[in-house]
Amino acid sequence: MSPEDNVSMESAAQIVPRRKRLNYLMAGLSPMWYHATNVALHAAACILVTRVSLVVAALRPGFAAIAGLLFAAHPVHTEAVTGIVGRADVLACIFFLLSFLAYHGQQTAYVWSSVCLGALSMLAKETGVTVLALNFLYDLCRSWHSIKRLMTFCYLAALNCWLLLCPAILSHDWQMGSVPLVTSFTDTRNLATCIFFGGCLVLTYKAFTDFEVSARGNLALSNRYKMSSCIITRRRRATDD
Repeated sequence: MSPEDNVSMESAAQIVPRRKRLNYLMAGLSPMWYHATNVALHAAACILVTRVSLVVAALRPGFAAIAGLLFAAHPVHTEAVTGIVGRADVLACIFFLLSFLAYHGQQTAYVWSSVCLGALSMLAKETGVTVLALNFLYDLCRSWHSIKRLMTFCYLAALNCWLLLCPAILSHDWQMGSVPLVTSFTDTRNLATCIFFGGCLVLTYKAFTDFEVSARGNLALSNRYKMSSCIITRRRRATDD
């Protein structure tokens, strides 16, 4: 591992060393208190898992308690809880769950709290960045009705463009229900939407690149014209002299 990698890792994980310093100030080098702190943090993580099961997953209290107990007793957490070095995983898990719970609040203050808690999770361990992806997926699943509407409206844009080029399907009254709604990602009409908007992006990119090439060509012609004018002027002056 290069020195740059060591510096980046040390700058990214700053919470755990400070937590260990606090442990040292409170109990010195006694290993019992380090392990007790890890167990307490793991208990807090288990409580947060139960809370997520109740609030976000909307499980019954009994099933949420079972989820918390399974998380508490799962052998995969043994190394993170018993080892002092594993405190980074436990802290990242706690801030991860707190960030997810705060994002579930949906108010502006809660969302900013979720961002700050997500940053703390990343400072505890780099894998904490995945809470951002989880929040995005959660938002995506919760706003599924709006996404279906968006897919339908995007398809209507592609359909209208096709009717402009090939008006094979016409109607004197395009009322509600004339075009069936797009209700899933597996609908084949989404392919037409992707082709339409992909073509728009390609045409836009082509227009910008052609404009840039044209501008460079005009600039080159202008420079050549200026150089030719300077050469002609110098020759005339030399002839006059």
